[in-house]
Amino acid sequence: MLAITADTIHAFPYLQEAGLFHRRTSEGEERRLVDGFIQSNLSPAPVGQARFVFVEPRLETGFPDLVIVYIDVDVAREWKLDRAALGKREICILHHLTACRSEEQDRLGLLFPQGLRSGLRKLEAAGLVCQLDGRWRAQPRRSLMAVRRIVAIEAKVGDWRAGLEQAFLNRWFASESYLLLPTIPKSSDLKVELRACGVGLLTADTQLRRPLVAAEKGKLPGSYASWLFNEWACHARNASKVYPKRAGAPRRGPLRAR
Repeated sequence: MLAITADTIHAFPYLQEAGLFHRRTSEGEERRLVDGFIQSNLSPAPVGQARFVFVEPRLETGFPDLVIVYIDVDVAREWKLDRAALGKREICILHHLTACRSEEQDRLGLLFPQGLRSGLRKLEAAGLVCQLDGRWRAQPRRSLMAVRRIVAIEAKVGDWRAGLEQAFLNRWFASESYLLLPTIPKSSDLKVELRACGVGLLTADTQLRRPLVAAEKGKLPGSYASWLFNEWACHARNASKVYPKRAGAPRRGPLRAR
């Protein structure tokens, strides 16, 4: 199983064009903690789904240490090449339209004053939105969003409260957010603060399917960033089918997560 990192993204040559960037992780205890968890403790994808692993992807709230994305293969199969041209603006518009169901263009102009027309044209060309009776509408979300689960994991070797703060921020886009520690600290406050933040707890020898403290589960999409992971995962799954091979690109297609 190949994790998508700053070192392995060359195996997915079109993902950076789709806006995915990673921080290059430095050697150290936290990196070894994350690498070990990836190798030994991840949950397999359920039947009919595929799993993709992102290590320190860049988001507005920082670089979450680990994001595991599970997608419905049947829905992902319908992902179209035109979606690769969508940027942050278009994804934000799409997220808004799926949340409110429909919106007049004048109202959209107040919310998205820059580049609205071109953004709507791109979304329409990709078959994601349409205009009906003077209002813009998104296609049914179940046909657009392949993501079924997004698990964010924040690893911390030292100050667990700093890790908890970032894990709480990760709930912005993830359906589940966990704090990953080498072992359970002796602090009696930990589990109380975890539950107050809706964050779960994992350790180096804990399986994701059996966390020490279960994370509070949120609905997807939690934000436009949830859509970003949807696009990146579908892009990674389908890129070898929809793009011609490039000189210098890997001869085999990208990861088919099991």
